[in-house]
Amino acid sequence: MKVVPVSTFGKWSLYFILAMVILIIVGTLSVNLYEVDPGTGLMGDLINRPLVGFPNVSGVLCGLVAFVLGLLAIIKNKDRSLLVFVPTVLGGLIFIFLIGELIGAE
Repeated sequence: MKVVPVSTFGKWSLYFILAMVILIIVGTLSVNLYEVDPGTGLMGDLINRPLVGFPNVSGVLCGLVAFVLGLLAIIKNKDRSLLVFVPTVLGGLIFIFLIGELIGAE
């Protein structure tokens, strides 16, 4: 099994999952800048604490894009590298989290 992705979709999937990690770290580190109560869920955070919400929401969107691009790389381009499966699985977990956030939001 190869480690580095060969296809363009696989490479972009890796880039987007790295961007997701960086954006979520930035959003997490910016929590200390606010003394405002957090909102409920992602959209509440986006409204009440925008410097926390924007990087986190952007990170979630990057995770979803990484999931879709990873699936395209695996299915369409037959890319079977390890660094395509990892972003696809992480993006899939983000997808499940987002569905739970939308269904369970009050």
